[in-house]
Amino acid sequence: MDRTPVDSSNIYSIGWEPGTTRMGNQDKVGTLQIEFNHGGIYNYDFVPKEVFEDLLAADSIGKAFHATIKGQYPYQKLEEEQEQETDEPWSLDREIADGDRNEERAVHKDELPDHLL
Repeated sequence: MDRTPVDSSNIYSIGWEPGTTRMGNQDKVGTLQIEFNHGGIYNYDFVPKEVFEDLLAADSIGKAFHATIKGQYPYQKLEEEQEQETDEPWSLDREIADGDRNEERAVHKDELPDHLL
């Protein structure tokens, strides 16, 4: 995924790609990818394109991230080998890492934000 470098003390670059869903709104929601200055790259799923655009336009990208992304969307930290190749779009059936346990599980509809149901 292509990412745009940003001016932030915490975030190095941000990218977004449309996803595929059974609901047919593939151009409206997708995967937000954030590379942090500490080196970690994270994918946040089911993020509306408007949220990505607002994040890029924010006066403080870090504050906007904490207010609108963190804790709002399912995420996965990419492993080093995944960081090199992240062009595969997600689907509702895609498996994501389960937090710190790093086990895989299916995304359940109850995990989706209400605006995506």
